[in-house]
Amino acid sequence: MAFEAKWCVDKRVVYVRYYDDVSLDDFKGASAAMRRYLEEGEGPLVHNIVDFSEAQTIPTHVGKGRQSLPHLGHPKFGWTIIVKSDNPLVLMITSIMAQTVQQRYRAVDSRDEAVEFLKYVDSTIENAVWQLEE
Repeated sequence: MAFEAKWCVDKRVVYVRYYDDVSLDDFKGASAAMRRYLEEGEGPLVHNIVDFSEAQTIPTHVGKGRQSLPHLGHPKFGWTIIVKSDNPLVLMITSIMAQTVQQRYRAVDSRDEAVEFLKYVDSTIENAVWQLEE
């Protein structure tokens, strides 16, 4: 598997990191993990930071990629903050996929930027303890 998922703010914000060569099975595995996190989550919304900065490749079929992420329709699903990749192809595909899902999302250049944006849009996590190591 070329992903890891964990709480970065307990019961409120999930951090998903993709790395190396990401497959549709990785998207499906991350989506299943997100569904569990959404069920465990507290508060009206559970947000997601998705870090593609270490992804070398990702599936190029946007429709299949979207279909492999059914958690996006969950009623507790809040913002998705995408940490962009330096790889132009990964950057383009993640941008297209994010636009097709019609969810709240933002693309940023770093994890710090992702945290700052989530604090800005959700005041209930402004003073939360964040667990994101560099």
